[in-house]
Amino acid sequence: MLIRRPATRKPLLAWAGLWLLLQPACLYATAPPLPRDWPLVGEAQLSVLWWDIYQARLFRPEHGHRNHSPWEGQPLLLELTYQRDISADQLLRETESQLQPFSSGEQRRQWLPQLARLWPDVHKGDRLSLFTDAGGAAWFYANGDLLGSISDPAFAPAFLSIWLAPESQFPELARALRGEHSSAHQPHQRPDT
Repeated sequence: MLIRRPATRKPLLAWAGLWLLLQPACLYATAPPLPRDWPLVGEAQLSVLWWDIYQARLFRPEHGHRNHSPWEGQPLLLELTYQRDISADQLLRETESQLQPFSSGEQRRQWLPQLARLWPDVHKGDRLSLFTDAGGAAWFYANGDLLGSISDPAFAPAFLSIWLAPESQFPELARALRGEHSSAHQPHQRPDT
Protein backbone atom coordinates (compact mmCIF):
# COMPACT_ATOMS: atom_id res chain seq x y z
CA MET A 1 0.00 0.00 0.00
CA LEU A 2 1.37 3.39 -1.01
CA ILE A 3 0.91 6.25 1.46
CA ARG A 4 1.09 9.76 0.09
CA ARG A 5 2.16 12.76 2.09
CA PRO A 6 -0.14 15.75 2.11
CA ALA A 7 0.50 18.19 -0.72
CA THR A 8 0.69 21.10 1.75
CA ARG A 9 4.12 20.10 3.08
CA LYS A 10 6.16 21.95 0.44
CA PRO A 11 4.49 25.34 1.04
CA LEU A 12 4.89 24.81 4.77
CA LEU A 13 8.62 24.12 4.32
CA ALA A 14 8.95 27.18 2.10
CA TRP A 15 7.37 29.40 4.78
CA ALA A 16 9.57 27.87 7.46
CA GLY A 17 12.65 28.52 5.33
CA LEU A 18 11.59 32.12 4.72
CA TRP A 19 10.99 32.60 8.44
CA LEU A 20 14.49 31.29 9.24
CA LEU A 21 16.05 33.58 6.64
CA LEU A 22 14.31 36.62 8.09
CA GLN A 23 15.32 35.95 11.69
CA PRO A 24 18.69 37.78 11.47
CA ALA A 25 16.94 40.74 9.84
CA CYS A 26 14.43 40.83 12.69
CA LEU A 27 17.25 40.76 15.23
CA TYR A 28 19.02 43.66 13.57
CA ALA A 29 15.79 45.62 13.16
CA THR A 30 15.23 45.58 16.94
CA ALA A 31 18.83 46.24 17.98
CA PRO A 32 19.36 49.50 19.81
CA PRO A 33 21.76 52.00 18.27
CA LEU A 34 24.93 52.70 20.19
CA PRO A 35 24.53 55.80 22.35
CA ARG A 36 26.62 58.71 21.07
CA ASP A 37 25.96 61.41 23.66
CA TRP A 38 26.40 59.72 27.03
CA PRO A 39 28.98 61.23 29.37
CA LEU A 40 32.20 59.38 30.11
CA VAL A 41 32.26 57.80 33.57
CA GLY A 42 35.88 56.63 33.45
CA GLU A 43 38.65 55.31 31.27
CA ALA A 44 41.73 53.19 31.80
CA GLN A 45 44.57 51.52 29.95
CA LEU A 46 45.15 47.80 30.41
CA SER A 47 48.78 46.83 30.00
CA VAL A 48 50.20 43.49 31.09
CA LEU A 49 53.94 43.53 31.60
CA TRP A 50 55.16 45.41 28.52
CA TRP A 51 52.15 44.68 26.28
CA ASP A 52 49.41 47.26 25.80
CA ILE A 53 46.16 45.27 25.50
CA TYR A 54 43.34 47.82 25.23
CA GLN A 55 42.02 51.22 26.22
CA ALA A 56 38.71 50.88 28.10
CA ARG A 57 36.02 53.53 28.47
CA LEU A 58 32.71 53.37 30.35
CA PHE A 59 29.70 55.58 29.55
CA ARG A 60 26.26 55.87 31.11
CA PRO A 61 23.32 58.23 30.71
CA GLU A 62 23.32 61.45 32.71
CA HIS A 63 20.43 60.16 34.80
CA GLY A 64 22.25 56.90 35.61
CA HIS A 65 22.01 55.69 39.18
CA ARG A 66 25.07 56.51 41.24
CA ASN A 67 23.92 55.12 44.58
CA HIS A 68 24.68 51.44 43.82
CA SER A 69 26.93 49.34 41.67
CA PRO A 70 27.28 51.20 38.37
CA TRP A 71 26.81 48.09 36.27
CA GLU A 72 23.67 46.59 37.79
CA GLY A 73 20.20 47.29 36.45
CA GLN A 74 20.89 50.27 34.22
CA PRO A 75 22.00 51.03 30.68
CA LEU A 76 25.77 51.23 30.18
CA LEU A 77 28.23 51.30 27.33
CA LEU A 78 31.67 49.71 27.72
CA GLU A 79 34.12 50.25 24.86
CA LEU A 80 37.42 48.42 24.47
CA THR A 81 39.80 49.69 21.80
CA TYR A 82 42.36 46.98 21.18
CA GLN A 83 46.04 47.79 20.82
CA ARG A 84 47.11 44.40 19.56
CA ASP A 85 45.73 41.51 17.50
CA ILE A 86 43.84 38.91 19.54
CA SER A 87 42.04 35.87 18.13
CA ALA A 88 38.43 35.14 19.04
CA ASP A 89 39.65 31.92 20.70
CA GLN A 90 42.03 33.89 22.93
CA LEU A 91 39.22 36.31 23.85
CA LEU A 92 36.95 33.41 24.78
CA ARG A 93 39.59 31.65 26.90
CA GLU A 94 40.40 34.84 28.79
CA THR A 95 36.71 35.68 29.22
CA GLU A 96 36.01 32.22 30.62
CA SER A 97 38.82 32.65 33.12
CA GLN A 98 37.74 36.16 34.11
CA LEU A 99 34.05 35.17 34.46
CA GLN A 100 34.74 32.38 36.98
CA PRO A 101 34.47 34.53 40.13
CA PHE A 102 31.23 36.11 38.90
CA SER A 103 29.26 33.17 37.45
CA SER A 104 28.53 29.48 37.84
CA GLY A 105 29.92 26.74 35.63
CA GLU A 106 26.44 26.19 34.20
CA GLN A 107 26.13 29.86 33.27
CA ARG A 108 29.50 29.84 31.53
CA ARG A 109 28.53 26.68 29.62
CA GLN A 110 25.48 28.58 28.31
CA TRP A 111 27.17 31.92 27.60
CA LEU A 112 30.52 30.94 26.05
CA PRO A 113 29.05 29.19 22.98
CA GLN A 114 26.91 32.28 22.39
CA LEU A 115 29.98 34.52 22.62
CA ALA A 116 31.87 32.17 20.28
CA ARG A 117 29.19 32.75 17.63
CA LEU A 118 29.32 36.53 18.10
CA TRP A 119 32.93 37.55 18.54
CA PRO A 120 35.39 38.04 15.71
CA ASP A 121 39.15 38.08 15.83
CA VAL A 122 40.22 41.59 16.81
CA HIS A 123 43.02 43.59 15.27
CA LYS A 124 44.96 46.56 16.50
CA GLY A 125 42.63 49.56 16.41
CA ASP A 126 39.39 47.53 16.52
CA ARG A 127 36.72 48.62 18.98
CA LEU A 128 34.46 46.08 20.71
CA SER A 129 31.51 47.61 22.53
CA LEU A 130 29.03 46.20 24.99
CA PHE A 131 25.75 48.06 25.39
CA THR A 132 23.44 46.94 28.18
CA ASP A 133 19.85 48.10 27.86
CA ALA A 134 17.32 48.84 30.59
CA GLY A 135 15.85 45.34 30.14
CA GLY A 136 19.15 43.66 31.01
CA ALA A 137 20.10 42.46 27.52
CA ALA A 138 23.73 42.71 26.44
CA TRP A 139 24.37 43.90 22.85
CA PHE A 140 27.81 43.48 21.28
CA TYR A 141 29.19 45.68 18.51
CA ALA A 142 32.48 45.61 16.58
CA ASN A 143 33.59 48.97 15.20
CA GLY A 144 29.98 50.17 15.51
CA ASP A 145 28.42 47.20 13.68
CA LEU A 146 26.06 44.90 15.57
CA LEU A 147 27.42 41.42 16.31
CA GLY A 148 24.42 40.16 18.30
CA SER A 149 23.08 39.95 21.82
CA ILE A 150 22.70 37.79 24.91
CA SER A 151 19.34 38.26 26.60
CA ASP A 152 19.99 36.36 29.85
CA PRO A 153 19.62 39.09 32.53
CA ALA A 154 22.34 37.44 34.65
CA PHE A 155 24.92 37.77 31.86
CA ALA A 156 25.49 41.54 31.70
CA PRO A 157 26.23 42.05 35.44
CA ALA A 158 28.58 39.05 35.49
CA PHE A 159 30.35 40.09 32.30
CA LEU A 160 30.71 43.73 33.37
CA SER A 161 32.09 42.61 36.73
CA ILE A 162 35.25 41.58 34.86
CA TRP A 163 35.97 45.30 34.42
CA LEU A 164 33.98 47.00 37.17
CA ALA A 165 33.88 44.82 40.30
CA PRO A 166 36.21 45.74 43.16
CA GLU A 167 37.34 42.08 43.21
CA SER A 168 38.20 42.00 39.49
CA GLN A 169 41.68 40.89 38.46
CA PHE A 170 42.63 44.53 37.75
CA PRO A 171 41.15 46.57 40.66
CA GLU A 172 42.93 49.82 39.66
CA LEU A 173 41.43 49.59 36.19
CA ALA A 174 37.99 48.93 37.74
CA ARG A 175 38.27 51.99 40.01
CA ALA A 176 39.27 54.19 37.09
CA LEU A 177 36.39 52.93 34.92
CA ARG A 178 33.93 53.49 37.77
CA GLY A 179 35.17 57.09 37.89
CA GLU A 180 36.38 56.89 41.47
CA HIS A 181 38.72 59.71 42.33
CA SER A 182 42.07 58.31 43.35
CA SER A 183 45.53 57.93 41.93
CA ALA A 184 44.13 54.93 40.06
CA HIS A 185 41.99 57.30 37.96
CA GLN A 186 45.00 57.69 35.73
CA PRO A 187 45.41 55.10 32.99
CA HIS A 188 46.75 51.78 34.25
CA GLN A 189 50.53 52.00 34.19
CA ARG A 190 52.96 49.32 33.15
CA PRO A 191 55.18 47.97 35.92
CA ASP A 192 58.80 49.08 35.79
CA THR A 193 60.92 46.67 33.82
